[in-house]
Amino acid sequence: MNQNVFNKYLSSISNNSEGKYCGKASEALSINVGKIFGQGEWPWLAAIFLRNDFGLQFHCSGSLISMKHIATAAHCTQDQDSGPILPEEFLIYLGKYNLEKWAEPNSQIREVSAIIVHPDFQLANYTADLAVLELSTPIIYNRFVRPVCLWNSHLSLQPPTGNFGIVVGWGKDKTGGPIRTEPRIVQLPIVGQEECLRSRKDFFYITSDRTLCAGFRNGTGPCNGDSGGGFIFFVPNENNEYVWQLRGIISLSLLDQDKLTCDLTHFAVFTDVARFTDWLTHTFNITY
Repeated sequence: MNQNVFNKYLSSISNNSEGKYCGKASEALSINVGKIFGQGEWPWLAAIFLRNDFGLQFHCSGSLISMKHIATAAHCTQDQDSGPILPEEFLIYLGKYNLEKWAEPNSQIREVSAIIVHPDFQLANYTADLAVLELSTPIIYNRFVRPVCLWNSHLSLQPPTGNFGIVVGWGKDKTGGPIRTEPRIVQLPIVGQEECLRSRKDFFYITSDRTLCAGFRNGTGPCNGDSGGGFIFFVPNENNEYVWQLRGIISLSLLDQDKLTCDLTHFAVFTDVARFTDWLTHTFNITY
């Protein structure tokens, strides 16, 4: 994002500090790639936990798209051994910052009442890797919790090759260390489908016209624990107002066989949410 566009953004949110509209991040927003940021700067970021015999375990990330809906990766709703995970096994934190602090001020906790997986999803090759978690009760919009916008219908469906989007999450780094306690920001460029396919033959089996490839192949990018998080872009809506819009959902990275973690010398694959916007808006009656 260039400085002129960022300045437009700061101007656009000056009168909306309580966050009644989608795609409005914090006035204190800092795009400091790879660094820690403040609570509420990316207010649609959802931390998805699973209940188990030992308490709660961080599982995936997601994006708040309405008062009752979290968009995430469909594979985050599946157990490779036992199959679909039940709604009552999930617990969602919004406004979450530090994963080790259970009672954080300004965070909201919700149970999940239903899981809706896109009907085309296939776990074998991550086709249509998109699901929506329906919250048991609506969240309350404030400066720490508010939705990201879905990709606007007036914008092109063609992947904005070369443009930079942002990923925010608690995932591991390239060394395969533990999940981070506090989230980080990664800024990544979308690369063309041909470049992605030429880079490694594995991408022939896990990409399609409904996925995006992105990354630098230099050790930065989404990793284990980032699955389901949003790939967002600061672009104009139908009123020519710049807002953060959800273009992708983190689906998968190739595996480093030695470290048994993500291989960030290769591109990452994202579900192209723009290809599923009609399904999301019609199925869940989402309006802003």
